[in-house]
Amino acid sequence: MKILLIKRGALGDILMATPLIRQIKQSFPDCQLDFLIANSFKVILENNPYIDNLIGLEGKLFTLKYLPILLKRLIKFRNTYDYIFVLDKHYYFSFLAFIIGGRKRIGFVRDFVANIFLTNNVRYKDLDRYQTLYYLDLLLVSKLATPNYDDINLDFFILPENRIEVDKWLLENNLTEFIVVTNSGGNNEYETSGIRMLPSDKIAELLKILIKKNKVLLVGSSIDFINYNYYTEMIKDTNLLNLAGKFSLQQTAYLLKKAEKIFTTDCGIMHLAISQQLNKKLICFFGPTNPAHVLPQGEIVFYWQDQDIFDKNYQLFGKINNKKCFRKLDVKSFLLNKI
Repeated sequence: MKILLIKRGALGDILMATPLIRQIKQSFPDCQLDFLIANSFKVILENNPYIDNLIGLEGKLFTLKYLPILLKRLIKFRNTYDYIFVLDKHYYFSFLAFIIGGRKRIGFVRDFVANIFLTNNVRYKDLDRYQTLYYLDLLLVSKLATPNYDDINLDFFILPENRIEVDKWLLENNLTEFIVVTNSGGNNEYETSGIRMLPSDKIAELLKILIKKNKVLLVGSSIDFINYNYYTEMIKDTNLLNLAGKFSLQQTAYLLKKAEKIFTTDCGIMHLAISQQLNKKLICFFGPTNPAHVLPQGEIVFYWQDQDIFDKNYQLFGKINNKKCFRKLDVKSFLLNKI
């Protein structure tokens, strides 16, 4: 049996789908399980033992502009898979599954169009429900196997050489105790709004409080470097280091394991920490997104006071609203009450 999963990106979404990957392979260890993904996100799954083949394509090919080129790439997979699981929620990706073919095409329905291209579907609408459970619903409606909704640990595998590199850097910089801070979310190759980031005044207040007693490492991708450089130039303190883009994803995951605490917004680093079972170290700030949809229940400390302006269309459809979030956040009071 051959099974294909389709998910373009991004970091958090793919990590939350790893319980589905694991459960499919554990249910059918002899199946060929392949994953179609944008090249920039292949690193998330490169060491995943449950995947047989990673099929990477340039991210731009997944856009409507490059559809003719994409179709030429996909046609070679025509009718080679028995089951195709579409993990992206836009109907465009269900259409791609339709082009590839397959006995069953299983995916999400947010509107009527997606249903045209799918043989089995899950209606995606409840943002008070953890997203990983929705991915497992796909396995349920496929009728291939009954998912285990208690088996929801996220998978991300770190090779030994990445631990060695981080340990070496920490030793060279005499760092034994430190806090990690990430202020990202909504700023990647598919989105540039930065809507999930703490405003500059809030993140500056947080950093100024933390560096009084701690070394603070600003961690993120190279995209975050400019924002973090602005913070370090404004605050000018040797306890604050900008490490955005310095470490690989595996190295970053290991660095998180070494941290005393991890302060983060709703972004990929948050899910990376969860994949390393660091829930008790996490302190998460939420604005336009509902934490119940992206956090497993229990242990994780989080702040969310924007329920009155919450617009589900952002999480469901990616539609940006103009309402400003985090205005109610009193950083000093929050730290006193929660930490």
